[in-house]
Amino acid sequence: MPFKRAVAKDVGTSPVTVLTVPALKVATLIDVTCANVEPGATEVKGTVQQLAGATNISLIKAGPVPVGSAMVVVGAPRKVVMQAADQLIAVCDKATGMDVAVSYLEQDA
Repeated sequence: MPFKRAVAKDVGTSPVTVLTVPALKVATLIDVTCANVEPGATEVKGTVQQLAGATNISLIKAGPVPVGSAMVVVGAPRKVVMQAADQLIAVCDKATGMDVAVSYLEQDA
């Protein structure tokens, strides 16, 4: 089944690689959701980037995620295509403040 998922729990202030596309594959991001799991009553700011070769682009930069909420970074109708060796990286402005869930379609290149 080419539909897959990737998750990162308790993303904090150090960048976390949520997904790396394998060699000879392409991935189409269907959904990328960031949830605020900060224990205090505080908003978190999440950044999700796509590292494509030497180019690092932000899919969202310092996006606010209110207390008890989630932010959909990629979702209908928008999709993002990633090529072999591309990475999806997440970081949060609070230690262990964010969970990230990714649904994607992986196919042969």
